Amino acid sequence: MGRFKVGETVVFTEVPESLVHDLPDEDRAFIAKHVNQVAVIEKIEPKGFYWLGFDVEMIDGKAQAKKKPLVLCSSRLA
Repeated sequence: MGRFKVGETVVFTEVPESLVHDLPDEDRAFIAKHVNQVAVIEKIEPKGFYWLGFDVEMIDGKAQAKKKPLVLCSSRLA
């Protein structure tokens, strides 16, 4: 599918307008506060969307999010 795999860590660098264009300001602000944070890829949907989990810690050599996935971002991960 892409160059990323479930379980890998990434840095969430920007909020794509396509993700938030129809969200209320409160939800936009919530998503925006995760910019520049390390995340673990929890799920990749068939159309190329990524579910990211934040507040990452290493457990038995694997990155795991302490919180459930919060943000669905576009496949434009860098």
